[in-house]
Amino acid sequence: MRSEYSAVIAHDLRAPLHVIQLQIAALLRDAHDEVRAPVAALRRIQRSTSQLSQMTNDLLDATRTELRRFSLECESVAPELLTAQIVDQLRPAIEHHPLEVSAEAGLSRASLDPLRFQQIITNLIENAAKQSARDTPISIHLAPAASGILLSVQDHGVGIPEDEIPMLFDRYYQARRSRERRSGLGLGLYIVKGLVDAHGGRVWVESHVGEGTTFYVWFPAELQPQPQVDRVELGQPR
Repeated sequence: MRSEYSAVIAHDLRAPLHVIQLQIAALLRDAHDEVRAPVAALRRIQRSTSQLSQMTNDLLDATRTELRRFSLECESVAPELLTAQIVDQLRPAIEHHPLEVSAEAGLSRASLDPLRFQQIITNLIENAAKQSARDTPISIHLAPAASGILLSVQDHGVGIPEDEIPMLFDRYYQARRSRERRSGLGLGLYIVKGLVDAHGGRVWVESHVGEGTTFYVWFPAELQPQPQVDRVELGQPR
C-alpha cells in the first residue's frame, strides 16, 4: 500500500512539474523576442506552482497530523464573521458553485486558530465542489451546539456510498468519483480531521447517494486538549 501511495504521489507531482519545465523552456526559447508577451505561459507556470505548493503543504500537514505535531495559534474570534470572510475569499476559485452562508442567532465567540479554521473550511468547500455538478449551490451554516459551535458544509452532488464513509478521513483515501477524476493527493479530509482534533472538536459526515453530502464539524467554545485516538470518530458529539 505504501508503494501504491508513493506511485500516486509521484504521478500527481510530476504533472505540474512537467508543465513548469515546458513553459520555462518556451520562455527561454523566445527570450530574444521582446514583442511576444509571455503572459499566458507565466499564468500556466503560476497555476502549476500553486498546485505543487498545495500538494507539498498537504503532505507536510499530513505528516504533522500523523505525528500529532500541529501547533495552533488560537485567539477569540466571532466564527460567523471569520467564516464570511473566508467564503468571500474563496468565491473566485469556486466560481461555478454559488456559496451560501448562514448563521443562527446565539453564536458565542470561540477559541480558534484563524489560519487553520480557514484551511478546514477551504478543504470542505473544495471537496464539495469536486463532488457536485456545476452551478449547484454549496451551503455553509453555523449554529450554536453543545457548548460550542457547529459548522456544516452541504452539497447537492452524487453522494457517497455507505461503505466508503468510514474511510473518508483515512490518509490518501479518495472517494470513487474523485479517484476517477484523479484530483489531488487524497489528503484534504485527513488533514481536516487532524486540524479538528487539534482544536478538541469532532467531525462527521452524512450522505445519501444521488442526494448529496453534509460534513459537520463541532468546535468547543474554548480550546480543549487534542484527544488521543487511533481511529476516525464519525459520531456526533455527546
